[in-house]
Amino acid sequence: MKNTDFFNEVLTDSASITWKDIFSESFRKHDQSDIDRAMRVGTTLRQVPESQMLQRWHRPWLWWVLAKYGVGLVIVLYLVNDALLTVLHFSANSLIHMVMIIPPIVIPFVIMIFMWELNVPQNISLLSLISYFLAGGIISFALTTLLFLPVPEQAATYAALREEPAKLGACLVILLYIQRVKKQKLYGLTGLVVGAAVGAAFSGIESVSYAIDFSGEYNTMIDVQFQRAMFAIAGHITYCLPYATAIACNTVDGKITVSSILNPYTIGSFLFSTLMHAVWNGNGGNMIILLILVGISPVILLYWIRKALKDIVRICSRGGGKQASAEGWEKVPARAAASPIALYCQSGALAGTRWESSGNPLVLGRDPGTCGICFPDGSHGVSRQHCRIARSSNGWYIQDLHSTYGTYVGGHRLAPNECYPLRGGEIIYLGSKNTCIAIL
Repeated sequence: MKNTDFFNEVLTDSASITWKDIFSESFRKHDQSDIDRAMRVGTTLRQVPESQMLQRWHRPWLWWVLAKYGVGLVIVLYLVNDALLTVLHFSANSLIHMVMIIPPIVIPFVIMIFMWELNVPQNISLLSLISYFLAGGIISFALTTLLFLPVPEQAATYAALREEPAKLGACLVILLYIQRVKKQKLYGLTGLVVGAAVGAAFSGIESVSYAIDFSGEYNTMIDVQFQRAMFAIAGHITYCLPYATAIACNTVDGKITVSSILNPYTIGSFLFSTLMHAVWNGNGGNMIILLILVGISPVILLYWIRKALKDIVRICSRGGGKQASAEGWEKVPARAAASPIALYCQSGALAGTRWESSGNPLVLGRDPGTCGICFPDGSHGVSRQHCRIARSSNGWYIQDLHSTYGTYVGGHRLAPNECYPLRGGEIIYLGSKNTCIAIL
């Protein structure tokens, strides 16, 4: 699937985007030029204006390279250390320290890199990502320590009540730093990356602390680290990423406001993450519960990836978030403005039908009393009064009439009452791709 098709799919029916679509570039061979490009992301050598973000973005692949090398390194560490202990009966403290530190960080770090590669704006460099990773770990653990006393230490379930607020605080600090110090606009994908960085850092540091706790019991330490690596997908990244993304998706002109934090998406995702974390900690080792949580984690991550991608595609397709208006688009020649318009239904209940108008407005929908282009009842995604096509002094435009499932044109979903200029070759979707109309 090409980028254009991918983003059209995000806009018209984001639920149809699958992991397969996102992973489509991950497993093919990449050359040195791909590596050089990835290293320039977010630097002054590769600043991407909003109008070119969609064209210059590449789907994730670097994460897979790091995963292969990272897992390979972990296997070598374990094999060498076990050989020293079992064959030579020799213990190398430096090697044991590497076994304690490196393995639990590999998987969270790889997931973080994957989320970073999903960042269509390409406004976060790899160096900045590492700094957010380190800062996120330090800030979240510092806040966890401050929140330690009010929560009973003996109950693991209660740990979520201090750790999730601490990670939320760390995400807010980093997002505000990006906004106010670096003077960058926040996108939904910015929250996705920051949430992954904070979650990965917290997961890695916590795993290392567990390794230190069991450092005198080598086999137990290895078992704990192995389980944390196997179940990392259901760990702190999955808890932290949703509410960080929700905050960034609900900014106003790319800036955090009170409503960015107190909106239903942010509050709901934070409460759900806290509950999921508490259930994980308090399950008592029940493997069924663990597997259920592991199973729903990719679904949660995919939901927020879709939401963040949809946010950025709308912004880019609308010229940086500026809505078009019936009188505000670029002037067209008077002859073009006066010419009639022809529409052809490519798919849907009226597929094969053609309409023309020399100047009279056309209302599309299911209400036979008001719609000049009337779809039968039961047409999926089409409202009774769905949209309106009319002509101004500047040419023909389409206006959404508060439709339930939206009007999609020009790469984005129209806001209610938003007017969008129409040109020959434009494709209009009513509610979904099931109903497609072309401007001839």
